[in-house]
Amino acid sequence: MSKPIESKAPKADSYTTPLSQYVTGDYTLGKNGCGWTPTTDSVLVLPDTPIRKTAGGIMIPQQVADQKADAAESGIIVALGPDAFIWNSDRTRRLEGTDKPQIGHRAVFNRYSGIKIAGDDGQTYYILVDHSVKATRPL
Repeated sequence: MSKPIESKAPKADSYTTPLSQYVTGDYTLGKNGCGWTPTTDSVLVLPDTPIRKTAGGIMIPQQVADQKADAAESGIIVALGPDAFIWNSDRTRRLEGTDKPQIGHRAVFNRYSGIKIAGDDGQTYYILVDHSVKATRPL
């Protein structure tokens, strides 16, 4: 499990949902510390981590933080499979004229989607199918 990050106040790299407030995981652009490489149309994402301490100083219990971490809906794209974001969602035609997500982009994806794996660097990652990613933006 990823080590939760403490935050005293919302940071520029935070993301708030109705569920919780999250902060970006420890990521170096262009470096896949996970050790896994996605295949076909898969996407490797480092999910955002829920804060452990509120702005008012209240500590969030570990069990609650773990539940919120499992429900993460955003993160950073760490690696792309060779066929990711090439076809439309039903795989009948190629995507054209659209900006395709890139490594290092922030991504919003379906809650509870993908496979959770432990990376070589001790962080938790998700392997998602490309059509689970609903929106992206550069960091």
